[in-house]
Amino acid sequence: TFAAPGCTTANANAVVIPLGAYTTNDRQFEVLVGNGVVEVANWMRNYAGTNTASGSMRLLVMRFR
Repeated sequence: TFAAPGCTTANANAVVIPLGAYTTNDRQFEVLVGNGVVEVANWMRNYAGTNTASGSMRLLVMRFR
C-alpha cells in the first residue's frame, strides 16, 4: 500500500510499468486505487489459483481532476 494524497477512485488511476522487458513472472501485478492510497498486489484478487508475480515495476499514479 502506497500513500497517494488527494487521490480517489473518482479522480485518479494507477498502472505499473516494468523496469525492463516483461518476463513470464511479472504479468500478474494488479493495482487498486482507494481513498488516499494505491494498493499493488502480486496476484490476481479474484483468481482461485496460487500463482504470484515477481519482478520490478514502477508505480505511476495519475490524478486528473
